Amino acid sequence: MHEHTNEIHIMRIFNDTNTNFQYIRDYKKVDKDDFITKLDGMLYVDCAYQGEFKGESVYVIGIAGTYFHTNQIRSYYLAKFSTKYNLTEYFALSEESTVMEAARGVKVDLDNKMVYLALEINKQKYHDRTVYKPGTEPGEDNGNVAILAYSWTHGVRMWTTVVGNEVFTDYFGRMANLGNHLYVYLNSYSTVYSTNSSQTDIYYYKIRASNGFIETSKVFGSASDDFILDLRATHIGLFVLAVISDDLRPHK
Repeated sequence: MHEHTNEIHIMRIFNDTNTNFQYIRDYKKVDKDDFITKLDGMLYVDCAYQGEFKGESVYVIGIAGTYFHTNQIRSYYLAKFSTKYNLTEYFALSEESTVMEAARGVKVDLDNKMVYLALEINKQKYHDRTVYKPGTEPGEDNGNVAILAYSWTHGVRMWTTVVGNEVFTDYFGRMANLGNHLYVYLNSYSTVYSTNSSQTDIYYYKIRASNGFIETSKVFGSASDDFILDLRATHIGLFVLAVISDDLRPHK
């Protein structure tokens, strides 16, 4: 993203092993509403290889960012770009004007034809979803994490899932997709393992890609500070890079 024009450009670098030169291909700029959407802060990008077209590798790129709504509340921006067609297939803006939303991650899912967006929000209830169990009224607002799934072709929000702690502020860690599931990790104080609220434990969620249903959730931690740094999903399992204590629990 250009710091002065706020334009987002996709570039591809080719390495020619014969000449030792690098070539850059500049695609069209990514579409957004420049009159309203002046992105602020970090951009999040995920790139997925889609195959070959006319002898050239093509990719689908998800881009997420944050901008200030006209009422000065942070809101999210999401775009899906195709190098095959050299265009922005769609972009989506926040549907909420009263909830503070900060984009924290994006993931392109070729298997289930979805684009996932991770947000940190400042409400307990979001798009009629909450971390509270059915029949329990949400308590005082605190920061949770929302996962939104957008359709492949038209950029329609298909489902929303809110994850995290009922009382303490949550921070998005990483997410990865594999098969029919999306795996999400958070860093948050849990009262299960941490000894004070300045420390975090690691929250894990296995979410069904088709509808956002949480199939499994667990908390890992110790009496020390534990937090996730990176995540990779492979056919033999999930690989997590994290800062942990020797006494991380549960052990299995």
